[in-house]
Amino acid sequence: MKKFWNLMLAVAVMFGAAACTEEGADISGNGNESFSFIAEIEQTRADVVENGDAWQAVWSGDDKLYVTSDKGNFTFANSAEELNRFVSTDANASALRNAKNIVITTQHENGSVVDSDAGKRGLSLRKEYEFFPEEGKVSLGVESAFLRLACDYNVTISADAAIFSGVNGSKNIVADVTLKAGNDIWVALTPRVDKVSLTATIAGNMELYVEEILLAVGGLYDLGKIVPEVAPAPEPEPQPEGKVVYLVPNDDWKSADAWFAAYLWESSDSTNVKLTDEDGDGIYSAVIPENMTNIIFCRMNPAYTEFAWNNDTESDHVWTQTADLTVGVAPNNYYYITSWETGEWNSEGYTPEPPAVNQSTWAVAGTFNGWGDMLMYSTDVANLFVAQSVELNSGDMFKIKAAGSWDKNFGGGINNLMPNKWMTGYQDGSDIAIAKSGVYDIYLEYAEGDSYGKIYLIEAGGDYTAATEQTTNGSLNPDDGNEPVDPSSEYKIYVYKQNNNWSAVNLYSWDDMETLYTNAWPGSAPSATETINGYDYLVWAMPTTANGCNLNIILNNGNGGVGNQTADFALGTLNQDYYILLDGDVISFIEDKDNPGNNSGQNPGEEIAGVASEWALAGDFNSWGDTVMYTTTTSNLFVAQSVAIGAYKEIKIKAVGSWDTNFGGGINYLNTNIWTGVFSGGSNLSVVNEGVYDIYFDNANKRIYVMDEGVDYRTATHQSSNGAAPDLSSASWGLCGTHNSWSSPDIELVWDGTIGLYVAYDAKLTGEFKVRANNAWGEDYGCGGTVTVNDAAGKSMTRGGGNCKVTSGTYDVYFDLSSALIWVRTPGSAAPTR
Repeated sequence: MKKFWNLMLAVAVMFGAAACTEEGADISGNGNESFSFIAEIEQTRADVVENGDAWQAVWSGDDKLYVTSDKGNFTFANSAEELNRFVSTDANASALRNAKNIVITTQHENGSVVDSDAGKRGLSLRKEYEFFPEEGKVSLGVESAFLRLACDYNVTISADAAIFSGVNGSKNIVADVTLKAGNDIWVALTPRVDKVSLTATIAGNMELYVEEILLAVGGLYDLGKIVPEVAPAPEPEPQPEGKVVYLVPNDDWKSADAWFAAYLWESSDSTNVKLTDEDGDGIYSAVIPENMTNIIFCRMNPAYTEFAWNNDTESDHVWTQTADLTVGVAPNNYYYITSWETGEWNSEGYTPEPPAVNQSTWAVAGTFNGWGDMLMYSTDVANLFVAQSVELNSGDMFKIKAAGSWDKNFGGGINNLMPNKWMTGYQDGSDIAIAKSGVYDIYLEYAEGDSYGKIYLIEAGGDYTAATEQTTNGSLNPDDGNEPVDPSSEYKIYVYKQNNNWSAVNLYSWDDMETLYTNAWPGSAPSATETINGYDYLVWAMPTTANGCNLNIILNNGNGGVGNQTADFALGTLNQDYYILLDGDVISFIEDKDNPGNNSGQNPGEEIAGVASEWALAGDFNSWGDTVMYTTTTSNLFVAQSVAIGAYKEIKIKAVGSWDTNFGGGINYLNTNIWTGVFSGGSNLSVVNEGVYDIYFDNANKRIYVMDEGVDYRTATHQSSNGAAPDLSSASWGLCGTHNSWSSPDIELVWDGTIGLYVAYDAKLTGEFKVRANNAWGEDYGCGGTVTVNDAAGKSMTRGGGNCKVTSGTYDVYFDLSSALIWVRTPGSAAPTR
């Protein structure tokens, strides 16, 4: 959702901005923080036409700009979010604000060979400034001519009075450049006189081409195919030292611009290598040392350029990895990826069999099949099941259930599930309604032992990984004859200003599907002004396409920043006219449109004194007893006010006097002034920051709100992923369970740096246990099932997961915090390999 406040916060975090700036003031950062600017291209090559083709200079994701000045030289790279914004992470780059004699250039060069693609895109740009532009925008002009040629051999082009752009930063008048063989080779060069003599040679001694050309900046000169009369003898390719391994990734591994690496080891040594595909045939290779016998192939995050294992400080380097493998021996040294985590060694040209698809123990049941069982199938992704090509009509209901039984079934806390969305399903949840008729693939993502699962509704053949979470009720599709409101009605939003001195007011509005119903930020001006009982209202006529949608709004004066815009405000379903009071920069509903100045101001969620509910808040703060929650002016919304909660202390919603009904979360580490979804039997929720809070429970939509004391819960933003985890770098870990009556002291897990795991030798376990930090329940891990003794793969754990189970006995226990795995082994057995 493109909410302006979140966007500004993201920019502030990324570039260290001290405050939001007006559009156009794009220089960000202060002091020693990062520095960025917008780069535009004055002159493109759209006007250069050759053989019917036209080219236009555009920015790519790997372009760099070089800035020189009297304050030093700095390198700027594309921003990942905004390609024409260039950012320097040099701590001293902000000195450019006061620099003189600014020169900004592009440079495209790889070793000693010019980057042909950069030449093809026409990126040979330069601009000089006396001072850095105050608006943070620079304009770069083309300064070169462009050569186009083809040659079957590496060719060296020499010029007697020109500079080849980007060759080692050189500004020599006489220069030459070596270009790799190819059918479409490009090079940029800047002429220093009108006529430039060009000479093309191969291997430095076979002259192929001599011509004097009248070069013009921005011009394109096609040298055609350069062919020697006698082909030179091929240069011998250098022989690699060591042995070669090959990786043949499938489409899943190649998705999202991933790159590939291999981690290698033998008994006393280890290393890693990057795998490359030099000829673009989809086969990646690397030369590895002869002595390496073991290998793990890794699918790497493109946000990082160097290999590293995931750890607490720099996570998510490795996206996917294989198991521990023995290096294949030629010719069977090609490793073919067959699923996300598995593959097989074979020889070049082998075609792996497609992975088997088997019936699972899960089924889809609903009105479409008389609540019978449509079996789901397992996929090549662990814990992911699918029922394909299910034909559903708007308003149809369904649930996910165990095949042949209703003892295990998942439903929802929201309704009208939209296409290409996912939602959290929980045990015995409500029937899930379909918002729009269509043919769908229904996915269930569920790990054994969890009390909830993810349910995906994907248009048949679509990619489930592209789905986004739906957290509120969707709208029935008017095209299906189930319109919730008259689609032709025109509804309006009326705003009355009180204690507000903005010179202009804009309305920015979107729905749960992130569709805009006003102009892009800062939104739309009022369409009219109406006077009601002497009060002047600003009026926005909403488009009929918004009818029946759940709308959110922000009012603002177009300038951005604190005090110049409201928080996100949940307006509700657009099936009526809405009357809004803008008091300063706070929004509330108007109770009496004829007398808006006497609005009581009572916000939904304010406590009705003395009316206790059947719900309670429990947690570390009250030793897991009952702090009764109170009813509010909103149906099914309850609140516990002024609750003092310590940092990383846990909470849960429960029925008063009983744990039979309780609600927790699927994410953890809750921030302040947020809401997140909860479900029956979910994990404990940990509050990141110490403070005094009003905790709300929305039983209708199954949400919990963590609000600073006195803050309107409607201003909360959605938190759908874990907040900042606590620093556990110095934590001590131990085993707590039935062996110590679930109390201190725990069996200590000692860090073994040799194997990179925590270990407890000869640990006496008596049935159930968990791993926890610092002999306390602030941070704990469980696996929610039986741990198989001597299992090489180990058992996956989750934070706050269910108890681990094992037959009573004495064991060596190994714990990997980084991957949340645990191994239980017979005493004296070899340590596991990560």
